[in-house]
Amino acid sequence: MSVPPARPPLSLRCLQPQETGPLIRLGRDNDGGYVIPGAALAPSKLLLGIGIHDDWSFEQDFKRLRPEARVVGVDGSAGLGLLLWRSFPRIFQIIGAGLMLDFKRVAKKWAYFHKVPDFIRFFGREIFLRKMLVARPMPGGITLTELFQSYGPVPAAKPDVFVKIDIEGAEYAVLREVGPLLGRISCLVVEFHDLANHWDGLLDTAARLAPDFAVAHVHGNNYEFLLPGTGIPNALEVTWLNRQLAPAPITPSPLRYPLADLDQPCNARAPDYELNFD
Repeated sequence: MSVPPARPPLSLRCLQPQETGPLIRLGRDNDGGYVIPGAALAPSKLLLGIGIHDDWSFEQDFKRLRPEARVVGVDGSAGLGLLLWRSFPRIFQIIGAGLMLDFKRVAKKWAYFHKVPDFIRFFGREIFLRKMLVARPMPGGITLTELFQSYGPVPAAKPDVFVKIDIEGAEYAVLREVGPLLGRISCLVVEFHDLANHWDGLLDTAARLAPDFAVAHVHGNNYEFLLPGTGIPNALEVTWLNRQLAPAPITPSPLRYPLADLDQPCNARAPDYELNFD
């Protein structure tokens, strides 16, 4: 019986960040913020914020810096009704914390109620779709192609759509179908989940994007564990910039990651993960 070849050690070499110009951070502190190249903002006429849950701070910051752009939020597990539903148990948590004189916890729980009017104000001006992003057309879902067809700028001739994806593991199937749209994407930010079971999916995505996109930034999610025998987190946030928008020549970044002035640990109570791209 033949023995299968040994699998090479896991490495982040395929995600070595490149020099793509000045970087900025959009979104709230800690979990929910992402680092992107500033060069991606001006060309982008549309932001597809896919995976909203109860945090649209990235979308708000994007709109603040690029007010002419349209923002489309997409999430089948979010929306005004779900925000109201999730707010209801917090009423009893606030009462309980108040009885315990835990006013810090009261303030934290009460802050959640501000999300309802904030959602109405922001997505009342922008667009929110309560649909799941899917790889192939299906009831209740929407594909990237359908999003581009419905909301993409016209004429469709250059990279002018910024895409942010955080969809808890469904990203691998969706990104296998992204090929025909790559010429339209200015910047792609993806949080890759469950790498312990989807490492090949990450490698496949990196290989598909490499000819047209440069890795601008990588950050590990410190809520997750490190893959056994490695320094690689089980979830990674990766930002790619369309090579047409990157300054030439594109060379490897000499910086150490996480970036001290931009990155923040997702879990504020634990140290960030240092990443090695050798």
